[in-house]
Amino acid sequence: MLKVTNKRLKTMACLLSFTILTTSGCSLKNANISELHQKSQQEKYIESADEETKKTILVDSVIPEAIISSDEEVQITTENIPQAIIAEHDYTNYEDKNSEENIPTVIKSPLEIFLETLLSTDFGYNDDIKEFYNEHWDIIENQNLEDTENIRLHYAKLSYQKILSHNIPYESMMIELNNLMVEQQIPSCMSEEDWQANFRCLISTLDEEESLYSTYFNLAYLVHKQSCLDEHELDVGITCKTLKKEYDNKYKLKEEFV
Repeated sequence: MLKVTNKRLKTMACLLSFTILTTSGCSLKNANISELHQKSQQEKYIESADEETKKTILVDSVIPEAIISSDEEVQITTENIPQAIIAEHDYTNYEDKNSEENIPTVIKSPLEIFLETLLSTDFGYNDDIKEFYNEHWDIIENQNLEDTENIRLHYAKLSYQKILSHNIPYESMMIELNNLMVEQQIPSCMSEEDWQANFRCLISTLDEEESLYSTYFNLAYLVHKQSCLDEHELDVGITCKTLKKEYDNKYKLKEEFV
C-alpha cells in the first residue's frame, strides 16, 4: 500500500486537475468546432438562399452549371426569338381581321327596304291613325285617285305602326296581308271560322268600330306591289294575274275538300 504524503497528494491533485481540464477541453473544443461548423453551414445556407432568391439549395451539393446565378437576369423579349417564329405566330389584330372578314353581309329584300323607308319617312301629316282616317277617308277608300300617293303612304305607315305596336310576328303579318289582297278581289261573306283562319292576327289589333279593309288595305296593296311585277287593274277590287291564280287555287282546293 502506498503511503500518501502531502507531496504525493499534491502531485495526484495536479494530475487529476490536468486530466479533467484536458478531457473537458477536448469535449468543449469538439463541441465548439461542431457548433462553429453548423453555424458556418447555416450562414452559408442563408447566404445561398438569399443569393438564389430564397430557393432551397444544399450547400454541399453540386450546383449544375445550367442553373443561372442570381446576378444574371433572364429577359424574354422578341429580340431573343427568331423572327421567323414571330411571323408564323403573329396574332396581332387577329380578332379585328376575323370580325371584319367573317361577318356576313346582310342583304335586305326590296320589301324590307320599303318598310324601313316607310317608317323613317316624315310625310308631314297627323300621326293619330283614327284622326287621319277621318280627315282623308274619301281618298283612302277611293283607289281611283292616283295623285294622292303621299296620303296613302302615310296611312300605310300608320297601319304598319299599329301592327308593330301589337307585336304581331312578321311572317303572320305578311301572310294575312296577302290573304286580304286575295279576298278583296271578290268581296263576299265569310264564316267566323274562315275569318279567324285568314285574319286572326290582324283583327286582334282592331277596335270595335274599326274595319279590317279600311285599316289595312292600303298597306297590303303597297306590300304586294313590292314583290309582284304584274300589271294591276281595278275591277271589283284590285287584281292581277298572280292574285287571280292564288284566288282560284285557294277555292279550288277548298271545293275539293268539301
